[in-house]
Amino acid sequence: MNMRILWATVGIVSVVLALAVQSGCKLPVYDADVQYVERLVINGSLTPGEPISGIYVGKTLPVTTIPDPADAEIHDAAVVIAVDGQEFPLFHTGSGLYGNNAIIAVPGKTYELTVAWNGLRATAQTLVPFSPDTATTTFTRTGNQTGIITSVITPHTGEVYGITFIHAFWTSPGSDRSIWYGPLPGLVRATDSGADGKIHLSTSVYLEPTGSPDTLWVTVSALDAQFYTYYYSSGNTSDFENLILGVPPGSPDWNISGDGIGLFVGKASATKVIPLYLTWAYEE
Repeated sequence: MNMRILWATVGIVSVVLALAVQSGCKLPVYDADVQYVERLVINGSLTPGEPISGIYVGKTLPVTTIPDPADAEIHDAAVVIAVDGQEFPLFHTGSGLYGNNAIIAVPGKTYELTVAWNGLRATAQTLVPFSPDTATTTFTRTGNQTGIITSVITPHTGEVYGITFIHAFWTSPGSDRSIWYGPLPGLVRATDSGADGKIHLSTSVYLEPTGSPDTLWVTVSALDAQFYTYYYSSGNTSDFENLILGVPPGSPDWNISGDGIGLFVGKASATKVIPLYLTWAYEE
């Protein structure tokens, strides 16, 4: 899709380990100087062991002025999800979001989503990955203020993997906590396993010296392999959180078929908390 696109953002705040992370749903609206084509906008994810919820369904908007994002929401779409030959309806829960708390996403299963509205029809399917094991996730000091995070995990067919981190620290006693987000260095496919049959993830870390207790949150993520193509076609490979549930600029390779655009992907994340006492950062 080569049309120029503007993005209007509706923020959805979630809390991960008491840290607020902006995940967000982003609604595409077409530039006024190109021909407007109404399409469905679908944006959501499935997490193993959790109810199916938060599937956003909206529509593209013609733009002559800054629109109200609520105008893009669709509240009366027919939304169905199928697994193992059975179909289940998803219900509108508000703000263009659909779900069914009676359906729990199961790892290793493939789910097909169908959305119909106003003569438009779009479909997508995704594999729900297994939650990665963080038992082997470690931090090793490599220099005065540097280190490396590594994690070794067992791959599953149809998955890709990535590792990110959050470094939280206090610059002085009584100060506000500062937070640094570690970008995703890249994705590794299940087929990229080493000679031992394992996936070896690693990322370098630079740590601000503080002299007070610090904390490193390391998150290992597994995603449907479709996300690999989407990630590298998006033109923005540094903002992992926005890529998982958002829409970056550029011309992404969507996994929505028919009369729609967007992303519907299975994802699973596991976080390991690593306490750091960085008084060593001042050592000669």
